[in-house]
Amino acid sequence: MPVLPPAASATVLVGQTFLSVLAAKQPYVPVPFAQRACIISCGLPMAGPDPKLRITRRHLPHWTLEGSAYFVTMRLRTRRLNEDEIRQILSHIVSGNGCFYELDAAVVMPDHVHLLLTPLEGYSLSRVMKGIKGTTARLLNLARHRCGSVWRDESFDRIIRRQKEFERRIHYMYLNPVKAGLTTDQDNYVGWHRKKG
Repeated sequence: MPVLPPAASATVLVGQTFLSVLAAKQPYVPVPFAQRACIISCGLPMAGPDPKLRITRRHLPHWTLEGSAYFVTMRLRTRRLNEDEIRQILSHIVSGNGCFYELDAAVVMPDHVHLLLTPLEGYSLSRVMKGIKGTTARLLNLARHRCGSVWRDESFDRIIRRQKEFERRIHYMYLNPVKAGLTTDQDNYVGWHRKKG
């Protein structure tokens, strides 16, 4: 089994507010019944979620917490990507690193994309994803001489809560092209990017 390359940094900011809420000794604050199942399923204490935590829902639930790292998956609505399109999408995603978000890893597959990123201060996850999906859709439509939707409406996103989860997600992304039979050498896969140390 291939070994994941060494991490770019020893520590990663992951769901820090979750960790502080778990560690803090706070008085009991009643939680509305509708929120309890959601809080319990995510391992949060019954003292209630952090006031900065936003929970929204369309078809999928979306939890946002400023300063947190996210694992995001976006899926294509249209036909599969070819190798040039994979390079083009990855190039655009990497170009936003340091401007709108800190990108820890990205893998662009023929029918979906996985990202591990932290939006920078002043940028919400929804704004970051709107920018990535909107620009890459425009680039793909121009290259294909088409118009219309390219990506599915919503993306799956999850706040990374622990360092082990962060490492597990990167390992999953790293091996994704091999498991899909796209390459035998994941380090040289055209759609793979990992933050340099």
